[in-house]
Amino acid sequence: MHSEEFADIYGHDLPDDEFIDALYHNVLGRESDEAGYNFWLGQLVSGIARYEVLEFFANSLENTGGETEGDVEITGVIDSGETIL
Repeated sequence: MHSEEFADIYGHDLPDDEFIDALYHNVLGRESDEAGYNFWLGQLVSGIARYEVLEFFANSLENTGGETEGDVEITGVIDSGETIL
């Protein structure tokens, strides 16, 4: 996230809302949906690190082309006990 390549793609010091839009566009190749956008923005506001959000996007089934039928995937748990799916 501190590389020049990352800065070329995502810019320098993007506000959280623009960072989320950039992740949807650059990682998933689409515009954000309202529920997903609000969820990830809320995660950033609550203190989750940007690199963690990027990791969730990068490893998501949507990005990796994984199948959901019959698969169970746990993507992470934050300290408050809230599960992020």
